[in-house]
Amino acid sequence: MSQRKTLYDMMAIMIRELLENTDNRFIRNFFTISQKKREEFDGFLSNYFPEFIKEGNPKEISYPYGISEKIIEKIEGFTKSCLEEENFLLLAEFLNKLDSCLALSLRNYTTEYEEIFGLNDNWKEQEIQLLPRCYCSWEHKGKAKNSSYSLNHLLNHFYFIDTKTFHRATGFCVSHIFIRESIFQRALERQALRIGLTPLYDGAELTLIYEEKENCVFQVEAVSDLEIRKVNAVSILEKAKEEEVDILCYPEMLGSPMILKALQERLQKFPEEGEKPYPSLVAAPSCWQNRSNKTIVLDEMGEVLCVQGKQHPYSFLNNGQEYEEDIEGDRHICLIHCNGIGRIAIAICKDALIRNYIFHMLDILKVTLLIIPSFSTGFFDFETNLEMCKAFDCNVVWVNTCSAKKISEKKAFSLLGYVLKTGKRSNIKNGLWPFGEEECPKREGKECKDCLYTQDMYMEYRNY
Repeated sequence: MSQRKTLYDMMAIMIRELLENTDNRFIRNFFTISQKKREEFDGFLSNYFPEFIKEGNPKEISYPYGISEKIIEKIEGFTKSCLEEENFLLLAEFLNKLDSCLALSLRNYTTEYEEIFGLNDNWKEQEIQLLPRCYCSWEHKGKAKNSSYSLNHLLNHFYFIDTKTFHRATGFCVSHIFIRESIFQRALERQALRIGLTPLYDGAELTLIYEEKENCVFQVEAVSDLEIRKVNAVSILEKAKEEEVDILCYPEMLGSPMILKALQERLQKFPEEGEKPYPSLVAAPSCWQNRSNKTIVLDEMGEVLCVQGKQHPYSFLNNGQEYEEDIEGDRHICLIHCNGIGRIAIAICKDALIRNYIFHMLDILKVTLLIIPSFSTGFFDFETNLEMCKAFDCNVVWVNTCSAKKISEKKAFSLLGYVLKTGKRSNIKNGLWPFGEEECPKREGKECKDCLYTQDMYMEYRNY
């Protein structure tokens, strides 16, 4: 027995049919339909679908799963008729109306920390993920429409991912977690999202195992000074709390299960009355283990929100032979959605240097905040490659670690990280905001501890 279709399923079917049967000219035609033709569509749809439309205006539907099977069958018949008559503009107009009808059902939507692949149950069959469109405070409202042709421009409250196109271009799958904007209540009140970046520690040394088989690879056997790294990680978390950081970002490679546990235990200590809260999100230092390199994102209570693996291995020369990081990427991207921020993604070090990978994250996944934990001997390629983020109103957080000097001939790093702020103008200035060793506490004779840099991004509350 087949599963009963939902309104979300029907929207996904319409989107797939429009993708397969129309082109860029169709998108242009839809937005230039004459007023007379639009009124003709409104009249027809009001008569045919009084459940959804009255006098050309969409009716609010707060519970889409309550729609009867008879109405779903009616929509199926309408869709089939539009396809047979090649009346794609009418089908698109109805899709646009459904988008408005269902806006109320998306208010305060959350997945309660469960990963989903779309609101629609037929996401695998249709290769469409239909999702709530979370607004981004720094994103220009009409920029995407003015710079591209996409069926997504027909939707205001939803957006979709064509996983057929995305998988063909990248070979990756994508899942989603939706969190409530109230998690960032403090940031909304101050109209600024505070980002904290920490290099964590300058003395960690990697013990590498080199193997020469068909290909030359290396594995990370150990990272030194575990106890020092753990103490520093927790101490920096406390400092981030005092400086009212909303998102705290640690670098690549310096993590471990013990450090993750220590961060979780500290976050689980609920602040006493009058104390400041911990950061809303913590991107823990990535951990190299069992041929994987993963960053785990924690919430302010220490719960695991998502796990993002590194997909593209790092390579370097050793005694004239090139060796590649021996990791098995899981070919999976996890997006965190939140009103005010939009869509957050993690790209671990080398991932951020693969232009095609980043381009599709921006163009298809619509990422608006990209966090890049690194263990890198240089910064130039990150700075130049991520210039493309400006075209998509995507802010970037790149954080490196001083410990990378251990595998470099450099005595100092002029740049240890940066925050790229882009998008529409606000009371917070856009641009590239770097930090380097000239701001390091050790320059003043202090020990390598509590190294934390902060930058504010514009964030606003919108009444739906």
